[in-house]
Amino acid sequence: MHCLDETTVVDLLDRTEQRLAPEARAAAVRHIEACEACRELVVALSTDEAFFPTFPLSEGSEAPPGAADGERFGRFVITRTVGEGGVGVVHAAFDPVSRATCALKVLKDLEGPHAARFRREAKVAGALVHLGIVPVLEVVEHEGRVGLVSPLLEGESLDRRLFREPIFPLAGAAHVLASLAHALAFAHETGVVHRDVKPQNVFLVGNPRDPLDAQEVKLLDFGLAKALGAGLGVSTRLTDTGVVLGTPHYMSPEQIVGETEVGTPSDAWALGVVAYECLAGVRPVEGKSFGQIFKRLTQETVLPLRERNLGLPGEVVDLVDALLRHAPGDRPTLAEAARVLEAYA
Repeated sequence: MHCLDETTVVDLLDRTEQRLAPEARAAAVRHIEACEACRELVVALSTDEAFFPTFPLSEGSEAPPGAADGERFGRFVITRTVGEGGVGVVHAAFDPVSRATCALKVLKDLEGPHAARFRREAKVAGALVHLGIVPVLEVVEHEGRVGLVSPLLEGESLDRRLFREPIFPLAGAAHVLASLAHALAFAHETGVVHRDVKPQNVFLVGNPRDPLDAQEVKLLDFGLAKALGAGLGVSTRLTDTGVVLGTPHYMSPEQIVGETEVGTPSDAWALGVVAYECLAGVRPVEGKSFGQIFKRLTQETVLPLRERNLGLPGEVVDLVDALLRHAPGDRPTLAEAARVLEAYA
């Protein structure tokens, strides 16, 4: 198959219109998975900042070129490059001390706010010990660059799974969403709000060809996280100035308008968006620009999941619609969401 043109990629990314026939879509996905040039085109044209995740490819997949075999970062020996995003590059690296292979996420630029986010991610994730949260094991600095060391995950991100399988069966979706809700509920109990919950930050550990309920679900990236109070000793200077941070499609109304008091209900909203997307195949609020999303989210009513007539259980539909209530205080907690979802997993 020849490389894709821009029109084909745009049609492929627009899941709301479904312009490509299923056979053409499947062929395009297979080609993108194997072609770095087309992956770069997808990233460039995607409305999300990082369409393909900065985490390892599935086991048995060919790693992208660029890893300098044997290059060192501190004591770690880089064996291959497994992904790249706008802020960092992720390598598989060997630790001669533990004799284990790990994921080494290296920041491209040590200066500016990204460095502060990087260190915040290490501080917060290091304090959250939960099976559903990927820990940061160590912070390493080498020749003016900083890296985060985490366990090496084999599998794929939730956004990649949604790209191949736009609508999940109820049991599989409930498994993923309940696992995510439990991880977020634990973070909230510990005093941390994630504030950037989206499919790119959810990783499915296991063989990508296995059913969803066979996947282990992990929550990633606490770079935007905010500590509630001073329990974790995490500075909130970067996100307490009214600056809008996050990914627009998954941001709560209070995040969109830049409110400084963004708490646990914001993560509940994001879970509702992810749930809506997994069950309906589209996000509740779409737009090609931040301005369009801002207008639709603040001036229009989200189409309730119930009105899409998907044949889902009323309890699940009610939960998703409740998570997407505009008033933060009207949304259920993540612990409540987990209890509902578990019954269908």
